[in-house]
Amino acid sequence: MSPNEHAPPELAEIESRVLFNWIFKLMIRDLDEYLRAQAAPISSLQYGVLRVLRHGTQNLGELGKRMLLSPATLVPVVDALVKQRYVSRERDPSDRRRVQLSLTEDGNALVEQLACQPLEDSYHRAWQSLAPDQRAQLLSLLRQLIAEMSETPEEVRARLAEIVQTHWRQRA
Repeated sequence: MSPNEHAPPELAEIESRVLFNWIFKLMIRDLDEYLRAQAAPISSLQYGVLRVLRHGTQNLGELGKRMLLSPATLVPVVDALVKQRYVSRERDPSDRRRVQLSLTEDGNALVEQLACQPLEDSYHRAWQSLAPDQRAQLLSLLRQLIAEMSETPEEVRARLAEIVQTHWRQRA
């Protein structure tokens, strides 16, 4: 056991945790406001599920892994999306115990409609206020933090690259 193992976290670490949490909550608030302004009949979490399913059929475990949420958390979210006919559930033909989730035509149309609108929220404005070198530094530091927090940094880098490429393909 190292001498610092039980030492209290330094103040900067605590502050960074608080700030990350605050940024996350502000981004969720802005997304919820955006969805309300678009008269979207879904929550920000439901929107996240639809966006993930847009990239292909998945079971609940895979969806949870991609969204960093437990399947138990996602069950009521998926239930509501199925009820609204944005998501369909079907048995996996190769393993009848598994249930596959996929977007319906209505779900895909809703995601298309919402993704076409630019999200010029408080994060966008804050990002634009940073100088290009500050943006690059922030991105580099965030990538480093995520890689260090992950069990498989290579997987994180690959997933991040996939997300960025998919986003640019959708905008093109």
